Amino acid sequence: MQGVQPTSASAFLGLDRVGERSWRMPISRNVLTPYGNVQGGAVLAGAVEAMEGAAGRPLVWATGHFLGLTGPEGTLDFEVDVEPDGRQLSHASTTVRLGGCTVLTVAGALGSRSYPRRGQWAERPPVPPPHPAAPVALPGAHTGTLLEHVDIRIAAGRSLDELDGEPGAGRTALWCGIPGGPRVVSAGDLALLADLAVLGFPDALGVPCSGRSLDNTLRIVGRAASAWVLVAIEVQAVADGIGHAAVSLWSEDGDLLALANQSLALREPTARSSRAADPIR
Repeated sequence: MQGVQPTSASAFLGLDRVGERSWRMPISRNVLTPYGNVQGGAVLAGAVEAMEGAAGRPLVWATGHFLGLTGPEGTLDFEVDVEPDGRQLSHASTTVRLGGCTVLTVAGALGSRSYPRRGQWAERPPVPPPHPAAPVALPGAHTGTLLEHVDIRIAAGRSLDELDGEPGAGRTALWCGIPGGPRVVSAGDLALLADLAVLGFPDALGVPCSGRSLDNTLRIVGRAASAWVLVAIEVQAVADGIGHAAVSLWSEDGDLLALANQSLALREPTARSSRAADPIR
């Protein structure tokens, strides 16, 4: 991460409230991939931050259906609809538009309930702590784009230079620096990082590839302060050009923060993008 960074996901995204249940996000280079598209996770991040603001409750889960690419210019408008509040939980939906076109629809639930028991059965992969000397997940120059602000280091799995055509184990782990960290990681931060699931597919398949998100489901487990988040990616299947992956997100101290699932339309890298092919959209 370089320079002075915002201290919240909303500030990083440039998300502003413009009405009781309306938000606006001018597209900036902060949220672009190196090839001019807005990262899908950044749009979902804006939606879940808006949902929390409208409901006044913390996000439990959200699922997004991506209907089109956005960028490199324009303004995204977020309209949130909150169902009549329950005593402890609310249901909400968000429609995201660019101009007159809907680019993302999101449904979710927010709130919390009192319950005397807790447990955690997911296991964090055994990886070394984050270190700036670890290999970067995406080599190359990314000046002014999202990848300049989120430092992504390989904790487990092969780099692009190590791919030999042989399929891997389908397990990749990445340490990701939080813009503005350390701070309490928000739902928006987790939505942004969960969308990095595509970075697990090159190691799983043994060849460079990229992908476009079809959907993304995020389930929040806890909140904790951390400068880095471990994104553990489990590629579960690839068939008919579609890849499916599960993601778990962890704090530096080992707290499970969120779980996510995603399906992507995979594609071979083009000559234009042989090393960092539209890596996260």
